[in-house]
Amino acid sequence: MGDFRPIKTRLFIKYLEKHNCYRVKSKSGGSHSYWKRPGLTRRITIREADKEIPPFHIKTNLETLGLSFKDLEDFINKKK
Repeated sequence: MGDFRPIKTRLFIKYLEKHNCYRVKSKSGGSHSYWKRPGLTRRITIREADKEIPPFHIKTNLETLGLSFKDLEDFINKKK
C-alpha cells in the first residue's frame, strides 16, 4: 500500500462520482457534505470547504467504499 497523503478535495469528489457516489443533503446543513452509494452501510463524509482531504479521512472513506489506495492512486495518475 502506498503512502497516504492529502489530496485535493475536488479530485476526491471526482473519484467519488466515478464510483457512483452521490451527494445527499444533511438535515443540519452543517459544514460537511455526505455521499452515498447503493450497497454502502455507512455514508462518506467530507468537508468541501477544505482544500484537501486529510490522509486519515481518505483511508477511512476508502475502507467504507471497499476500495484500495492503489485504485485511488491509479485514478490520480490518469488525471495527470
